[in-house]
Parts: sequence; C-alpha cells; structure tokens
Amino acid sequence: MKNEKTLKQHGKIVEHFFAAATILLLICLILPNGPIAWAFLILGIAVMGLGLIYRARHFKCPHCEKSFSRSQTVPAYCPHCGGKLGQEAL
Repeated sequence: MKNEKTLKQHGKIVEHFFAAATILLLICLILPNGPIAWAFLILGIAVMGLGLIYRARHFKCPHCEKSFSRSQTVPAYCPHCGGKLGQEAL
C-alpha cells in the first residue's frame, strides 16, 4: 500500500523548498563577492527550480490531474473540473 500525501502535505513541501531557496539566496547577498557567494547563488536557484518541478508534479487535482496554477492554498473545489477537494478527496 502506497503512502500517499495529501495536497496540503505537498503544499507544505513546496513551501519548504521555497523557504530554503530564499535562505540560500539571502546568504548569497550577505557574503562578499567570491566563489562561496556564487555557490550559494547556484544552490539557491537549483533548490527553487526543484521546488517548482515538485509543485508542477504533485500539487494538482487528484480527479483531473491539472495543476492549480498559481494557487498557494488548496481550493475547496478544482477550478478545472469542479471536483471536491475536501479532506475525504485528499
């Protein structure tokens, strides 16, 4: 039996990716220009890219498999198919 995550759990994982990317990019801004600052910049951009990929793959309607576009929270109903996204659907 697979351990399926709910949409809210996927949303939290995406938030963690973006928070980590923000921290890495802020560290890059604080450091003096040099190879370490560039490493933090590249790592921050990579983590943000991974977050975007994860969001595109997992933060979508379980009924029609379409993404919620720019929604940061889980809507009550899918904007594409109208399927209920309540706790019982998750």
